[in-house]
Amino acid sequence: MNFSELLSLFGFVLTSTSSRTSVDRHEMSSPFWEDDERVTDRCGFDQPPPEILEQIRRQPWRGGLEPVPPEGITLHEAKVVKGRIPRDLKGMLCRNGPGRIRIGPSQYGHWFDGDGLVQQLVIDGENQIATFQAKYVETTRFKAQKEMMKRSLNWSGQKLNRKIPFCKPGAWTKRGMGKWIDNIFAIPTNPSNTNVLFLPPRDGDIRRKVRLYALAEGGDPVEMDSESLETLGAVKIHTLDGKEQSVSFFSAHYTKDPITEDIYNHGLSLFPPALNVMKLDKNGWLVKQALTRLSSISFVHDSVVSEHFLLALLPPYSVGAFGLITSLIGGDPLGKQFKWNAQEENETRALVFSKETCQCVAEIPVPLLSSYHLVDAFEQQNDDDESLLTFRVLEHEPSKRVELEKSFADLYRAENIPLCTMVEYTMDLNERKLKARKVVAPDALPCELPDVNSSSEYRKRYCYTNCRQTHSSFSDSIQRIDMETGECSHVVSFGNGVYASAPTFIPKAKAGLREDDGYLILNAYDSLQHLSKIYILDASTMKELTELQLNCHVPYQFHGAWLPAQHSLN
Repeated sequence: MNFSELLSLFGFVLTSTSSRTSVDRHEMSSPFWEDDERVTDRCGFDQPPPEILEQIRRQPWRGGLEPVPPEGITLHEAKVVKGRIPRDLKGMLCRNGPGRIRIGPSQYGHWFDGDGLVQQLVIDGENQIATFQAKYVETTRFKAQKEMMKRSLNWSGQKLNRKIPFCKPGAWTKRGMGKWIDNIFAIPTNPSNTNVLFLPPRDGDIRRKVRLYALAEGGDPVEMDSESLETLGAVKIHTLDGKEQSVSFFSAHYTKDPITEDIYNHGLSLFPPALNVMKLDKNGWLVKQALTRLSSISFVHDSVVSEHFLLALLPPYSVGAFGLITSLIGGDPLGKQFKWNAQEENETRALVFSKETCQCVAEIPVPLLSSYHLVDAFEQQNDDDESLLTFRVLEHEPSKRVELEKSFADLYRAENIPLCTMVEYTMDLNERKLKARKVVAPDALPCELPDVNSSSEYRKRYCYTNCRQTHSSFSDSIQRIDMETGECSHVVSFGNGVYASAPTFIPKAKAGLREDDGYLILNAYDSLQHLSKIYILDASTMKELTELQLNCHVPYQFHGAWLPAQHSLN
């Protein structure tokens, strides 16, 4: 059965001898990584150089950072090795994350600077079939790097054992070999490595093929063919008549309104610094946008919507004029010019925007917090007739923000990466002040990369997190948090030396079910074999239902989206 036949089964039109290093305490040594012959055979021309191999042997989870070849991962069957695929689970899951953070011994300057790799899992529970493939987002910088390496290296098997210059700069990565003269006026390029967005077919497309876009914070969406994953090119978000385009980047963290199906997102505009809030209709056409000026280039990673508002957090993490000038004259890249200014600005600002106008209607100070990901937001009217806006967020210890960024700058050598606690904040919109703060689930494990049932109403009850057990050095498990009671599920882990990535919640196809009536799908890296597995869990019981085995490893991913079979987005 070929790939097109498998898709049609679903009703997609597309309607759709080296020295050994002791292993760190608590970490299990990996038979794969200790075997030089297996490493050479499996990793091919880009096997880890000695200094990186040493770090992987110390903490084998680092093997999950290793690069996928430039051609990506070819389409193959994801074999069911345990349990069964739920019969009602039919569709396509696409996820995005860095496919490589090094080329030979040359490392990108940050985990977030790695080249985007979009993976595609197609599942047919009725016929117990699943297929998997992954391809790089062939951005301008990826294609330039590929061409340069074709010219300068023997791709038929030559080991990459010398420093490789980077053709294009990243937000944290210098161009060339890092010399200042090669980086004068070097504008960061878009890695397209963080999330994906599905949109309905274009008008006039006789194949009715759903559109797929790769997203990252620092650029425009990049369109990919939703069947083959071929890169089609970067696009500007624009109005239906084409007369107005977005005036900023398009962030990776969009939100689909669960009631109206409108799409909300934000994006940074650099010159002058401003945050652009955008409203799109369900077909992806720009409806409204409005700029809010910022005092400096700031870090705004995520946003969420409530009944009437969009909320984003503005921490004291920014680039001043001196840092901008320094990066433009060949100094450290722009991403490394961000400073955690907690002593000067001992608070974070919650920015509240009207969903109707996209304009900022309130700026409310909250205690100093460091965060990448918001969970939800909702509105209430209390007995004193106060208009309250509550949001929940995964919060790092603020004092560890600098340590966190240093870890992400070199994950191969990172130790004990700071993770998060879920905290709830309630603000009085009339008085523009904070009313209450509480830790949602004191017994939850340190976590990151949350997911919820995005199709349920604004106030969510359940959140699913990628967490870390006390004996582990990296996220390795999954937990469910009941945000109403503060109770946590048992911790779901997948065996010794196996490291789980972030879960994606998939609602069941039937309407009118409970918020947690669905499935979780996640990747897990098996460091003992240097292979990846895919697990399917029952989201309400956290019971493991299915284990799928891939024929390769997949680097740790960030976020993704689910497209149900037989589901027209038009």
